[in-house]
Amino acid sequence: MVTSWFHEQGVQRVVLSMGADGVYYSELDYVSGHSPAFPVDIVNNTGSGDAMMAGLVHCALAGMDFKESVYFAQRCAALVLSTELIYSLTLSPFDVENLLVLDSYR
Repeated sequence: MVTSWFHEQGVQRVVLSMGADGVYYSELDYVSGHSPAFPVDIVNNTGSGDAMMAGLVHCALAGMDFKESVYFAQRCAALVLSTELIYSLTLSPFDVENLLVLDSYR
């Protein structure tokens, strides 16, 4: 897998966004996998990668589990993808958590 190359270079955590194909993630010597894309009506993709990175940073600073961090970050990106703006007015930990709860009912 391509994440192996990054790990060989010393990268501890790898997250590869594949757009509609979801996200591949890998943490050196711990967990790796694929998370399907979150279903969202895409209005504008500008800023969605930044939102995903912000979600990953937020989770890392909060000490969250890596796999859960990926899910959280994907929901951050979904909030931005669903707006005409290049940012989401509702991009907050509270709103992302609400989206995660709604997702658990699917």
